[in-house]
Amino acid sequence: MRRAAFVIAAGILAAAPAPAAAKPRLNVSRGAAEAGQQVSLAGHGFPRAAGLRVALGGRIVKRARTGPRGGFRLRIRVPARRPGRYRLAARAGGRAATRFFWIRSAPVRQPQPERVSPPPGGPAPIAASPPPPPPPPPTLVAAGDIACRPDLTETPARCRQAHTATLVEGLAPDAVAVLGDNQYEHGELANFQASYDPTWGRFKALTRPAVGNHEYEGDPERDSAPGYYEYFGTTAGDPAEGFYRWALGDWTVFVLNSGAIDYTRASGGDPTLPDDCWPVSCAALSEQESWLRGQLESLPDDACVLAYWHHPRYSSGYGGVTRDYPETAPLYQALYEHGAELVLTGHAHNYERFAPMDSAGVADSATGVTEFVVGTGGRNLFTDPGARRDTSEQLYIDAFGVLELTLKPGGWSSRFVTEAGETRDETTATCHTPPV
Repeated sequence: MRRAAFVIAAGILAAAPAPAAAKPRLNVSRGAAEAGQQVSLAGHGFPRAAGLRVALGGRIVKRARTGPRGGFRLRIRVPARRPGRYRLAARAGGRAATRFFWIRSAPVRQPQPERVSPPPGGPAPIAASPPPPPPPPPTLVAAGDIACRPDLTETPARCRQAHTATLVEGLAPDAVAVLGDNQYEHGELANFQASYDPTWGRFKALTRPAVGNHEYEGDPERDSAPGYYEYFGTTAGDPAEGFYRWALGDWTVFVLNSGAIDYTRASGGDPTLPDDCWPVSCAALSEQESWLRGQLESLPDDACVLAYWHHPRYSSGYGGVTRDYPETAPLYQALYEHGAELVLTGHAHNYERFAPMDSAGVADSATGVTEFVVGTGGRNLFTDPGARRDTSEQLYIDAFGVLELTLKPGGWSSRFVTEAGETRDETTATCHTPPV
């Protein structure tokens, strides 16, 4: 039994402060390996006899328990991932240790000369080795409207960001898309650090974020989103723009900026015209729309294209009102005209999937864009949508969860997974060329 240390000063017996708990450590037998190879790990400084999860690039590769002294020794097999640098993390009892690990490309094998069958009575020919299987297609997990402000307590109806983060960890995606309003109430950096970071921040290295109206509320002038850009850094693009392009597997991905539309609507103006996105315009010939069209024109006609931003072009809405956002129509139209496959949005705190539609919202099964609304990241749910349009194929107002996309060469599949791990909605489609 450990004895407390005491200090005697000026005739007073006082307990000396206990030393701070040692920071957990993670050691790796080597810092790089090819997919399929084994690597030895050792850790110490974790809680004793605690459940242990080891993840590589956000994907769990081993589950075990720490020993009676809070240490462990185990081996993992490197999963099939694209070559590059990944974060290796060991977590147990609320404590974590991380380090970077490189997955290397397998060496290119030279083709073997064709073997000639031996004459009768000679040795048997050596069978050629089959080619290695191709790596699995990458997966992307997406949701918006995620983390409550730190002073709000979790209930079954709100602040479920820790539960949806655990769901994401179990899905082990290759990338994470957050669709705006990622941190409430006003997107302050302190709130990001206190609420978002301990939950969805676990996937920060995998995350490609989009900005929402609540992030803009963190600035008194509502023309920037300082907490959002300071938290995500250069990953979020230029703070003056908030739109950027990236790639996942064979897919081209565009992150766009619908800004703080709701506040420009409330400010008045010509009631016969839709207001623009603000502070970054979405209008035809705007910098954002022109950039998007230029990027799309640089792609081949058969490219697989995904885009996401915060406010939905079409949505069954909330508060008993159908809430479309025509301000985003120029972006949606550019994507449709260039044959894009998918648009992901948030803002309405529910899950909705539309049939493929043209830019006017008319069903177009051959060349339409499939839009998802995934505002189910954890903040709360909107249970009172407005009237649904005919193209709304699925709407859930009773479950937090995430959209999981598998982005295959030439096609995609999706499923909505609730925080309880239930798959509610599944669909699949192929990529297509632009409309004629």
